[in-house]
Amino acid sequence: QPLVGPHNLIAKCGENLSVANAVELMHLLKAQGPDLGVEPALWVSSKLDRKLRYQLEDPLSVVSGTLPLWATTLPRLCPFLFSLKTRKMLLKYTAFGPAFAVHWTQESKVGQFLKRRATVQTELNAQVDPRKMQEMSQELSNIEEHVVRSPFWLGTLQSTLVRLQKGEEFLAQSDAAMEMVATASN
Repeated sequence: QPLVGPHNLIAKCGENLSVANAVELMHLLKAQGPDLGVEPALWVSSKLDRKLRYQLEDPLSVVSGTLPLWATTLPRLCPFLFSLKTRKMLLKYTAFGPAFAVHWTQESKVGQFLKRRATVQTELNAQVDPRKMQEMSQELSNIEEHVVRSPFWLGTLQSTLVRLQKGEEFLAQSDAAMEMVATASN
């Protein structure tokens, strides 16, 4: 009979029985946590949390979907072992596909430069002083050079726009559009 609930995830931990037993024990202990008087913050493992964040900071493994099995299984089995910040990071990097993983990886590493570039571009467009325009153009060029040379820059997020007609066929059109986008990205 197929395993259900946490037992299915525990089985994914591999052939190492002691690992599977430890994970199952942690899961059971946490279920009894309120009765044991243990504060929820005490369950967070700083070492595991740091190790998962380190894994998530590797853009190649995140974007290619080759994170180690433990990095996706253990947080689902024992989310209490990881900080909320790390769990949110895992969700963002794994739940919405590679395009968004690229976007959020880049945003976390070069986001401040992209924001500054937008600000400088806006100021440059409003500028009338030639000397100030030259200074801002040089700053814009330096920012773009820094972003493009960053090891985290993989390109821009691509988007697809679909036009739908209002009415009774809206849901069917939406379904067809989602299917089209899903097959186009594969």
